[in-house]
Amino acid sequence: MEKKGCQAILVVIGAALAIGMVASSLAPAPQNPNAPETAIAFSIGDKDITVKQFNDRVTQIAQNQMMSSGTPAGDLGNHVTAIQAIINDAATSALAAEKGVAITDTNIEATAKTAVQQSFEQVRAQLMMNGLIKPDATEAEANEIVKQQLGGKSIDEAITEQTAEIVKQYKDPETKTRIVSALTPELLKQKYNESVQYTEDDLKASFNEFAFSVIRFDDLNQDLTAREDKAAEAAEKAKGGADFAALQKEYAPNAANEEKSISLTVGLLESSPELASLKNLKVGDVSDVVMYGGSPTVYKLNAVKPNVPPEFEKNKALLLQNARQTRANQQYQKDIEAKTEALKPTFKDEGLEIAYTIFTDMSDQAMVSDKAKLTEYLEGKLAEIRSGDMVSSNYPGLIAATEFIVVESLYGQADAEKQKELIDDRIESANNMLQFFEDNDFRLRFVEDLIKADRKEDAYNYLLTAAENNGDYEATGEAINDRITKLLVQAKAEKTWPEDGIQAIEKELDRWQTERNQAIADQKAFEEEQKKAAAELDKELVPEDDKAPADPKPESGGN
Repeated sequence: MEKKGCQAILVVIGAALAIGMVASSLAPAPQNPNAPETAIAFSIGDKDITVKQFNDRVTQIAQNQMMSSGTPAGDLGNHVTAIQAIINDAATSALAAEKGVAITDTNIEATAKTAVQQSFEQVRAQLMMNGLIKPDATEAEANEIVKQQLGGKSIDEAITEQTAEIVKQYKDPETKTRIVSALTPELLKQKYNESVQYTEDDLKASFNEFAFSVIRFDDLNQDLTAREDKAAEAAEKAKGGADFAALQKEYAPNAANEEKSISLTVGLLESSPELASLKNLKVGDVSDVVMYGGSPTVYKLNAVKPNVPPEFEKNKALLLQNARQTRANQQYQKDIEAKTEALKPTFKDEGLEIAYTIFTDMSDQAMVSDKAKLTEYLEGKLAEIRSGDMVSSNYPGLIAATEFIVVESLYGQADAEKQKELIDDRIESANNMLQFFEDNDFRLRFVEDLIKADRKEDAYNYLLTAAENNGDYEATGEAINDRITKLLVQAKAEKTWPEDGIQAIEKELDRWQTERNQAIADQKAFEEEQKKAAAELDKELVPEDDKAPADPKPESGGN
């Protein structure tokens, strides 16, 4: 029992520290059967990353993303996330060298302990969010609930145990690099915390409210470009001295009074990139055009109002600590992002490169939101994947996953006519993908699309394969079986396939039902055996004296 509770916390801490756990057998291995482990997968600056190093990271990522592992999108995401994690490690190392910090034999224990303590604070916060720790719980009550989650260990005992485990992994050459990568950010953050300058006056100013008059150009009947031009015109007039109230009447005549002014906190200004520039305005200043809430807006700062909370003095120390830590983290993130941006991977494998490129390019919202641009981009990448240049790649499964995602993306945004033209592309990419991934859910969805496209023979082949491959006797397999049955009923009614073809699928459905019944019977038999064994064990453990009747009957022949 103690071990189980502790393991639950270990998972949380392992994820928080990114020190990882041993990969589960359920996490799919990286798809690169052709690559020798010493081969170079890619380089970051002057550092070569071997196939083994990369595969280990992919496996670790897959372990932490079990919900998406084993699917084309999950496999692509795991590989790209692993590349990004390695880039982030390199950026962290560069920043650490610049700041003069490093994990050493001297500071490993203290750094590990700090990181573990922070992780337990996250555990407590999560338990509060889940309602297991009540908001009004005392420190002792909260600690007791965490203790229950730890299987009876106190927080201090668990922290000591986890710290010792991290130190042990640090001393092991096999896991040292992983521990250093995980803990260096913690050491860097401590350095940033020590250097941040933030005073009590800064803290008081952080509660200020900025009172603005605004002109919103939110008439959606007008083109966005036209609205932006009007907003720029209004801003120029206001900066030139025009009366702002008059400009509000001119440019937003239908705005209600409550829409003409707004108060924004410093916190909102600092946390919203679009609004950040407003914090630099002085009273009376007019902003440039700000895109906020999807509409161009012009702001005029009327006043800055102090709004220090009543309990400020009581909570000042904690507020200062949190504020300094927040600013230190913000500066750290800014610096690490700058380092990361400067590090671009140089790939030695064409398949890995195109998968990474497509995944990262698809995060460009401007391109993704432009249907024509996106279609042109995806068509170009599909041609590149199928050009023959990928034949030598050590990642055939990853290429198949990427090709499949590209084709499905093209299909998803195409009109009905274009979708018909893409059927052959979909069949080709699906067949490639299904060599590496087992996906009956996709097969059945594809069957419906193929029937609509009058590709009955192709639809039949996918449906038969789905029936043949269904070896899951739990809820997922049952759902697949139900969907196959419904498609078959429809096919019978519409005479989609010949009778002998339908019978072949029915035979597979019968096979599945027979095997499922047997699996249920086997499970029941196993449970009965377990009960019997437990009962026998209980008998053996009961002392002989306890086996005597509690109220023995008197022997016959008395008195």
